[in-house]
Formats: sequence, structure tokens, C-alpha cells
Amino acid sequence: MEVFTHKPLDLKRDQIRLLKVERGASDAIRCSVKAYDPRDCTPYEAVSYVWGSEHPVRSIILDERIFEIRENLWQFLRNIQHKIISCY
Repeated sequence: MEVFTHKPLDLKRDQIRLLKVERGASDAIRCSVKAYDPRDCTPYEAVSYVWGSEHPVRSIILDERIFEIRENLWQFLRNIQHKIISCY
């Protein structure tokens, strides 16, 4: 499976990226990412993703590609993936 690389945001527009965590009971955490205009985007909740050990130790599936993340973020995503309905 390929490694995830994000597409650059359009610097001529006001944009943010939102991560959608897919609900699931499997060991794999599956997500997708999409750019939005912050004035017109779907409701979302923000979380800081830069904490814990500096070394990526876990992988998720992001837009059908592998993406390495830190252990604390992986634990957070694992916890919420069972609680969400379907939201960004």
C-alpha cells in the first residue's frame, strides 16, 4: 500500500483540512481528509495531534494510503472510531 502524501491547499483561497474518522470495529483505523472553506464547512471538533513521543509508532489508513502517527493520537482515534456516527 502506498504512503499518504497530502495535496497542497490552494493558497489563493481560505482553506482548512478536516479528517473524517470512519466508524469501525476492525484493528485498522480508516480516515479520509478533505479541504474546506472554514466559513462553509461541516461542523467539526479540533484536536491537537502533536504530543507524545516524536517517533511515529502506529499506522492508519488515510485516503486508502498508509500514514504514520504518534501513539497518543492513535489511541485517541481508536477510542473515538467506536463512538462516532459519521462526521468530520
